Amino acid sequence: MPPNLLTTARAMGNTARYINPNVTVRPMKIGVQFDGLNSRQKLYAYHMSRAAWLGARIIFPQVSPESSVIFDLIMELFRSCNGRWDELVRDIHDIPDVGEQLECFRAYAAVFLTNVGNYFGSGDQKFVPRVTSEFLHAITNVSVKATRFPSDVAQSGYYPGDTRITSEEIKMEKRIHVYEKTCTGESETYEVLLASVETDPKPNPLRTDADVVLIRGDHSEVLQKISDCLADASEFVDNPTQRKYIDEYRQHFISGDLEMHKKSQRTWVKDLKPAVEVAFGFVEPYRDPYGTRAEFEGIVSIVDSEATRELTTLVRDSKKFISTLPWVENQQDRGGGRNGPFEKDLPELPDFTAIHALAYCSSIIFLGVNLPNLTSFSNDDVRQTAGFKNVMIANRNQPWDPNAPWSPRDAPFVDTSEVLTFLQHQYFASYLHITIHELFGHGTGKLLAEESPGRYNFNIENPPTSPLTGKPIQTWYKPGQTWTAVFGNIATSMEECRAECVGSYLITEPALLEIFLHGFIYNDYLGVGVGGLRALENYIVEDKKWGQAHDRGHFAMLRVLLAESDGFMTLDIANIVLVNKTSKPILMQGNLFLEGDVVTFKEYEPTVDGVIQSWAERNV
Repeated sequence: MPPNLLTTARAMGNTARYINPNVTVRPMKIGVQFDGLNSRQKLYAYHMSRAAWLGARIIFPQVSPESSVIFDLIMELFRSCNGRWDELVRDIHDIPDVGEQLECFRAYAAVFLTNVGNYFGSGDQKFVPRVTSEFLHAITNVSVKATRFPSDVAQSGYYPGDTRITSEEIKMEKRIHVYEKTCTGESETYEVLLASVETDPKPNPLRTDADVVLIRGDHSEVLQKISDCLADASEFVDNPTQRKYIDEYRQHFISGDLEMHKKSQRTWVKDLKPAVEVAFGFVEPYRDPYGTRAEFEGIVSIVDSEATRELTTLVRDSKKFISTLPWVENQQDRGGGRNGPFEKDLPELPDFTAIHALAYCSSIIFLGVNLPNLTSFSNDDVRQTAGFKNVMIANRNQPWDPNAPWSPRDAPFVDTSEVLTFLQHQYFASYLHITIHELFGHGTGKLLAEESPGRYNFNIENPPTSPLTGKPIQTWYKPGQTWTAVFGNIATSMEECRAECVGSYLITEPALLEIFLHGFIYNDYLGVGVGGLRALENYIVEDKKWGQAHDRGHFAMLRVLLAESDGFMTLDIANIVLVNKTSKPILMQGNLFLEGDVVTFKEYEPTVDGVIQSWAERNV
């Protein structure tokens, strides 16, 4: 293990990144799948998509205080010139390189819109346009409505306000989304901001001394619009289960009741393989510095029946593969259920579906997701008791095509002799790895806990034997404790590292490879190494912290491979520091439009201008 590997992150750059004009745009194609829906399903998809995209107005302020203003600026500039960007600079003659700066600004705008804010969804690092302040002033003066570019505000959208709040103060109330500290004279008040349509006449004390109060109504206006769209969608559901969880979604958004959202998820997991799959709510806690408050997202997608059949075969055989996991193997006779004390027994196999995203409104579009993700809310979470769904976003990535403009031509960190093979097999190896990551990584494991005073989910009189120490366990979760609260800011990284390791562990199973007919074990492990090096882009040397949970896990796996693989993987440090950050393609999504009772789908040119136009026509 090279001792100075982490320090190479400094050479790769940790400060705010400039966005260069050579941005690659990759379309998320879905037209064929949309055409396969019937008229009612298209109407359902339209209203749900409207609800999803409206959620951007919640995500922007969660990302940063200035993101909403930047978004309005971009939209106003687009409308002021009707998308003919050259008109903005036609009469600007006193600023050098105005054409090049305009190109850089448009690239920045497209990257901003794709990340739903001015921080990368993957890595959480700020990015800025490669333009001068004089240029920004000049183009904003073209439109009387355009705002000034906002200043750099160093604070978290999860803890707004002018008075800084400490991590110890945050720990006092862990269950609600946003926490604000205010000071009046010598007194301090902590305001817990709860997302809901409804508001209260006055704050509700959460403690007897009234220094912590609950204020409902955060994002009230946007949540009302989302709720209205969900009500419209409920008129076109395929089954009563969909109508029920949509109503529960609405009740959650209107009241802010977190238990109602959990109830909606218990209903949602019963809607197996619908033609149009959806997911809504405050889901992923990666960006919260404390790791418990979640970012909003809305996903509307169409099921890929052919690819789903392959995944269904994997689910059918899942018990066989789960039995080979280290905490299950040879544990079946040591208490607990049929999988031993460290693995849960679900009454039904989880659903696993391949989907094509129609509207994926989130700061990061994952290749696969395991939902519901509610472990930050309660120890007795939905996944442990009611089950979960796995989905693979089939149109998120595409097989390598040397003729496609969005396909990579090189593979940084890979030896030149292996680049072509790596590119040819990367898509399939990654697809299989993430499939295992979601189903067997996030979908397995059991939290041993005292669920309520005196009630345990294991035999407290004869505690399970730890497979690590060979002795009975001595610690477990106490009532009210959650994994995110116990492990703090490393909790999500630990979970992602565990899921990634399961992916690399099970990908060597011959029976699993036979299902997918692809033998890409070597390429998968090569991808683990590349992912570990790319992770350094999101390591912040000055703060000694990671900007993304997955990357922290990837780097941990790289270190193990370098230290324990007996020469299987080697590293040339001299070459690493010479490699600059590589721009990842940004993703293009289309839009749905309603004319009377007819819903149509519109695709856009895979360019930065196409990305901006697609957002302008969403009217969020």
